[in-house]
Amino acid sequence: MFSIVVVILLLPVASQLILGSFSIAGRVKTPYAAITRVNAIFEIALLVAAPKMLDVEAKIEHVRSLMPHTTFFTLAIFLFLTFLGIVACQLVWKKGEKRRLKKQRQSN
Repeated sequence: MFSIVVVILLLPVASQLILGSFSIAGRVKTPYAAITRVNAIFEIALLVAAPKMLDVEAKIEHVRSLMPHTTFFTLAIFLFLTFLGIVACQLVWKKGEKRRLKKQRQSN
């Protein structure tokens, strides 16, 4: 059951990777800033709520603890840093895309 918590924590990371990339590429009409803002709020909320999910999951499974909270927090921090890394790479890509479009307009 621990895998469910990991999948829930990975949802904002995957959403940012997919929707953010499509937004920068112009395939999705939703602004990149809105996608990033929603995913960041979700990621922070899940970091706060996930320890409680672990406790509920342990009660459902009738075990004392599925995993130590220190291991969970290490994983959660790693996933949050992964999220921030994805956002940073996408911002660099977005800036390069704007420069390319600006040069393309000037050459026409």
